Amino acid sequence: MKYSKVLEILYGSNVENILALLNAATYAPQHKLAPGSFDVIHTGFCFSIHTGKRMEVLYNVENEKIIRQNRLESFSIPLLNGLFLAKSDSEFFNAYLPLMYAGVAINNNGSGYFVEPDTIQDYSNRYNITSIRGKQKNDTDFQEIQAFQVFDPDNPEVKVKEYPFQRVFMETIFFGNNRFSLFQPYFDPKEEEREFFENYDPDQERGTLEDWLEDEFGDDADTAAWNID
Repeated sequence: MKYSKVLEILYGSNVENILALLNAATYAPQHKLAPGSFDVIHTGFCFSIHTGKRMEVLYNVENEKIIRQNRLESFSIPLLNGLFLAKSDSEFFNAYLPLMYAGVAINNNGSGYFVEPDTIQDYSNRYNITSIRGKQKNDTDFQEIQAFQVFDPDNPEVKVKEYPFQRVFMETIFFGNNRFSLFQPYFDPKEEEREFFENYDPDQERGTLEDWLEDEFGDDADTAAWNID
């Protein structure tokens, strides 16, 4: 799946599509990398499961694979769309490079930006990033970058879409049997049945003749009672 499509889903409003993408993701320890490979970037997307654990979604630009892993705040990896990640003596992606994509073409050709090394630490464990400072490889000056951009591969000046640098998904997601689904609080049908019978009033359920007359005839109930055959 192209990265532009991944962003469309993760930053969109269709929850079913988000869940389908999460279920298609490979768990980070199972994602094999070629030696010296630096093809994995952060999507800037994270979410919580019903146990309270927070997870994040990554993407391999080279093979177009989606990756998920536990988000451990101790790693201090910035939640930053397009940031390049690496594994450092770990089965998880626990390190990052001062390099990111600030934009990508629909066909996955990236536009690389170096993130200013002495400020990238400021992005760690932040969930309100609206802009970053970075520069293209051959530039000398840093610039303020306001959004992650998807552009036309034939004309990079034409911006197809813009996305935030991060999204914290607010819906709690249930994870069980290696599947993600929307979290539903535990429902006990026996408990509901017990509460029903505890509060059950057969007289209220059956009602009286007077109640029925009032429901049927309203203000005319008193006179209507004498006209029933």
